[in-house]
Amino acid sequence: MTRLNVCCALITLSSAHGPLLLAAKKACGQSNGLLYEFPGGKLEAGEDARDAIVREIREELGCAIRPLCPLAPVLHREKDRTIRLIPFLCELEKGRLPIPLEHESLGFFSSRSLPSLPWAPADLPILKEWLDRNAR
Repeated sequence: MTRLNVCCALITLSSAHGPLLLAAKKACGQSNGLLYEFPGGKLEAGEDARDAIVREIREELGCAIRPLCPLAPVLHREKDRTIRLIPFLCELEKGRLPIPLEHESLGFFSSRSLPSLPWAPADLPILKEWLDRNAR
């Protein structure tokens, strides 16, 4: 069974009503098409997860981020592979806002609206951890 190490970014924006979290909607025809996910991607051979998430977000969203701290990794088993998802809480660097270079759409969502989005299964435990940390 193949094991993939994948990093993802939980990019937040401050608002008067609490933090907003970026969710990216996968394009139709992709794995988990039309489901929401936290953007990111596979680590390259010998690459540190923190370096990988900065690179992946630059490639996928065309913007720069600063990883603040990692969250608990998640193991997600599929039929022929296991994915170790390594999430990072991140903030946007000053400059460009994210744009959907590889996704159908992007949005910043409140903690109230996030649970109603259709999420990729691997991202659900990460979403739960973020919501638990930001419960009001």
